[in-house]
Amino acid sequence: MIFYALLLLIPVFLYFLHQKRLEQDAAVGAPGPKGLPLFGCIFESQSYLKSQTMFKYFDKLHKSYGDTYQLWMGPTKMIISRDPKITEAIVNNPKFGKSSEYDLVKPWLGDSMLINEGEKWHKKRKMITPAFHFQILERFIPIFEEQSEVFIENLRDTMHKPEGIDIFRKLHLMTLDIISETSMGVQLKAQQDPHSPFIEANERMTKIIDKRVYSGYLAIEWLFRLSSLYKQQVESLKFINDYVDNVIVQRQQKLVEENKNKANSVEDSETKKRPALLDILLQAKIDGEPLSNDDIQAEVKTFMLAGHETTANSLSFTTYLLAKYPEVQEKLWNEIKSNNLDVKSDPLTIRDLNSLSYMDNVIKESLRIFPVATIVMKRCNEDVRIGNLFIPAKTSIATNIFSGHRMEKYFKDAEKFDPDRFNPEITAQDRNPYAYQPFSSGLRNCVGQKFALLEMKTVLVKLLTTFKLELADKDFEVDLIQMGTLRSKNGAPLLFKERN
Repeated sequence: MIFYALLLLIPVFLYFLHQKRLEQDAAVGAPGPKGLPLFGCIFESQSYLKSQTMFKYFDKLHKSYGDTYQLWMGPTKMIISRDPKITEAIVNNPKFGKSSEYDLVKPWLGDSMLINEGEKWHKKRKMITPAFHFQILERFIPIFEEQSEVFIENLRDTMHKPEGIDIFRKLHLMTLDIISETSMGVQLKAQQDPHSPFIEANERMTKIIDKRVYSGYLAIEWLFRLSSLYKQQVESLKFINDYVDNVIVQRQQKLVEENKNKANSVEDSETKKRPALLDILLQAKIDGEPLSNDDIQAEVKTFMLAGHETTANSLSFTTYLLAKYPEVQEKLWNEIKSNNLDVKSDPLTIRDLNSLSYMDNVIKESLRIFPVATIVMKRCNEDVRIGNLFIPAKTSIATNIFSGHRMEKYFKDAEKFDPDRFNPEITAQDRNPYAYQPFSSGLRNCVGQKFALLEMKTVLVKLLTTFKLELADKDFEVDLIQMGTLRSKNGAPLLFKERN
């Protein structure tokens, strides 16, 4: 009897839950799909989730519901917006922090600046920002160049393949080598050993996090622990953490040895010549106290992830576009030659790279069409109203960068690759500055964006000085997927022709 009574209560509970959701939806004041009671839009979005194209699902909803809409993904309410005015209000309001979805990466990246909020985040940001001062960045450029040369030599070994070379994988290995040496002071040599367990462990973690963010109920910890993904996560994290801990210990010992070596001046020390971001962390203090090993490990892992994945994908899309649009490639090559960087024997400098204004435009346009971070999620711990939009406390609100970069209102012929759209004469009146968000903006913009841009420019100078890029198949189009960041499912097979 009790069983049947409980059975009858289930539809009553679902009805009550659905009505409560409808009340919350009405309060928000934004349209959106109603979805199913309890499940929301989980079933509707499943095909996109399985094909790793959730960004297409979110873009489709913009076409139906406008620039700002709301939806339920299982138990989670989300507000999605591509409206630059709402983006501006969010990124400049200190009340908005990271959304609950970022908690899913905490087992991986620890208590890092990416996840921190409030005073703790502010102190870490203040501590880390000097690591990206131009004087430090200048010393990283030789590392960019050396690893670019390894990359180019690897291309030479396989450049005669008629089917072309998939640039995506090779660039991932190169940027991993760069960030390993610049962040940890360690030569990972991923380009020589592409099947490194460290690389594979990080790739598994990327896939796991992506599935948890968009699958609804896998975001609930106890349900995740019942899945097969949890065991994969435990094994991957143990390897990653052991590896990074070992590097930290070695670097600590090296700094101690150098400090004891009175015969060498600081100017001549290896860490002075070849600085690592890890050195700054090892010597930094917050409120007079050195960072714990857990804190250092968390920041190093964040550097490693954010510093290679995003840059590799951005470079991959840029080289693909240069091969696809030979007239743009030729114009860029002429700029490199006009600045004599094709014959420069001395190491490149920041001044050399900053002289390439058309290259700036090319990179900006590539990041517009293919923003590696398709969506950035925030959350406020209290109710907030922005115009007619009401954001309930603890609700995730996302800036849809992918869709925002394709708004005809701000980017005429938005699907067209046109670097000239970023010429300096474009003003804030012509284009809202918050319509373009490749590195996010406001208080929590990407601290490493100058590092990434200098790295991209160095690689492009070296690559275009050596090769002319062509598509192996003139009709080839990238098949976009989102696996942590935006990438090409079918790679980008390119031909590399030696320049005379």
